[in-house]
Amino acid sequence: MAGAATWAQGPAAAPIPNAAGVVQVTRISQDEPVPSPDGKQILFQSDVDGPFNLYVMNMEGRHISRLTDHAGSDDGAAWSPDGKTIAFSSRDPATGIAEIYLMSAHGKDERQLTRDRAFAIHPSWSPDGRSLMYATTRESKNPSYDKADVWQTYIISRDGGESHPLKVPGVVNTYASWSPDGKKILLRRKDSEKSKVSQIFVMNADGSGLTNLTNDASYNRYPMFSPAGDRIAFESNRAGHSQILIMNADGTQVRVLSDGPGALSAPRFTPDGRRVFYAQDFNGEVKAMAAEVGAKG
Repeated sequence: MAGAATWAQGPAAAPIPNAAGVVQVTRISQDEPVPSPDGKQILFQSDVDGPFNLYVMNMEGRHISRLTDHAGSDDGAAWSPDGKTIAFSSRDPATGIAEIYLMSAHGKDERQLTRDRAFAIHPSWSPDGRSLMYATTRESKNPSYDKADVWQTYIISRDGGESHPLKVPGVVNTYASWSPDGKKILLRRKDSEKSKVSQIFVMNADGSGLTNLTNDASYNRYPMFSPAGDRIAFESNRAGHSQILIMNADGTQVRVLSDGPGALSAPRFTPDGRRVFYAQDFNGEVKAMAAEVGAKG
């Protein structure tokens, strides 16, 4: 752990607008930008000086500080609702195992949360901050990332202890997160790990009412509720290439939020719901982008 050591950087990125109201936030190579609950910082991962580690910067892409300094990759980071704790996945380079860890927002007091002895990724917090969901290969015959055929979502208390699986059928159920009121759960489902079709589902928190929101023959992933719970942002290749889309919480009124060259991924709303941050790959250089959400419907 490196604490809050400052990462040397060049001039701040000048916003690069396009016709869709999208701006590039950073010049540095980074991935999975996540706005903090107070809207003042962006948490992200970068492999600028080795394996992926975690950093924070302000909303303009400046004043970057490093939070982790591990030999294996750290990724999939998420702020707790109060902004005081960060959950993330950290991979042991010797074993290939990745577990979920917690640390303070300043990169201190790190502790291991899961002990699946598998590949655990994409933690998400419950609205009350007491529990987390995450995707894991613990049910797969081979739990390594590139060989696993079963990915399931589990729930664990932030205090640790035994985790339990989400009540949903199928062999691949990932990218799960709660609605702001805790009554609904969003997730991505596939019929098999090798399937080229991936759908966004919503269900009640007790496991009932599982409903397909996308229902098309394309690859949809990274679903996330807006802070008001009335809209969902996600990534899809239904146009033949990667796009960030937005739809109403019931799956209606789907529209393109951002379209462009390269892979787009990991959309996250700002706390005020006015913008969506996401990552865009420009020929191997991944940048933090932001798109204006606009009026509903």
